[in-house]
Amino acid sequence: MREDRGKYFNELVSMQKKLTEEGIAYWQLYSDFSSWQFWVCLLMLLYSECFPGCCFDSSCCDARLPMDNKQ
Repeated sequence: MREDRGKYFNELVSMQKKLTEEGIAYWQLYSDFSSWQFWVCLLMLLYSECFPGCCFDSSCCDARLPMDNKQ
């Protein structure tokens, strides 16, 4: 029983190492700093953080509702 347990554990460790290697290979192929997609996503993130209100029309904030114009 103990030998089966050790064998199973070693199999799990081996599978975990292989999965880690595959994850690193995926990162290097599709999400590395050298890919243009990474830089586009980073620029979009930074742009949205630096200029959050540039896409909104601020003139609409000055308009009053008809109920506010009571005399």
